[in-house]
Amino acid sequence: MDIFDLGYHHHHEITFQIHRPVGTDNWLLLMFQSPAILHTENGAIHLPGNSFILYTPGTPQHYGAANVPYTDDWLHFMPDQETIALIKELGIPMNQPVTVSDLQGASNCLKQMCFEHDSNHTYRQQVSESYFRILLYGLHQQIHQNAADSIVNETTHIAHLLWFRQSIFRSPEQEWNASEMAAQMHLSSSRLQHLYTETFGSTLKQDVINSRIRLACHLLETTTMTFEEIAERCGYAGASHFNKLFTKIVGTTPKRYRKRTLKSA
Repeated sequence: MDIFDLGYHHHHEITFQIHRPVGTDNWLLLMFQSPAILHTENGAIHLPGNSFILYTPGTPQHYGAANVPYTDDWLHFMPDQETIALIKELGIPMNQPVTVSDLQGASNCLKQMCFEHDSNHTYRQQVSESYFRILLYGLHQQIHQNAADSIVNETTHIAHLLWFRQSIFRSPEQEWNASEMAAQMHLSSSRLQHLYTETFGSTLKQDVINSRIRLACHLLETTTMTFEEIAERCGYAGASHFNKLFTKIVGTTPKRYRKRTLKSA
């Protein structure tokens, strides 16, 4: 997904109004922290705090303060097909306001997305997308408090899963053992891997491999390290296995990748 702009706990005067008759060309998630007025073709709707609306592109947007200081969180983004499918799967309504009991968890996720968006972290996009998935699960949980057998019943584990994924992308060279990771969460290895895939849309093994290959590409582009040194730095015991895996995923050998990068520099 592409993130265009976002904000956390923005404060405005009691006269604040936004009116976009033809909407925007991207999706907009608004989370109202204070009372607000939402204008629709059927009239004005007075919303309490802890309300949100997810606008799709081209939908008219007209909202603002309800005669009190106004505070909101917001995210302009363009989801990929996988994210759209998740929004639909979780039953998040589009273009209609929803009031819930507590938006604090979702708001905290957006706050972290703001930090990542403004950072220079190599994997800020992946981390932001992970926070957004958790934000969606949090909204689902608030909408469907009593839904049984839902993945959001595992939200006590999600923070730990996110920490694991961030650690993988920041230290891909480490030996990431599913059994040891599961033991830390008091889960079976199979349950951990199922939750991981459900939460992030990729398997634990895929993320380990992808993080290592991305690190390898970075080292090939920016250093003069040998292929053996790069293989070891990325967590592989020898260059042979590393070369085969790199070629399979990237579509060219490490040697050709470095040569191509140098030519384009």
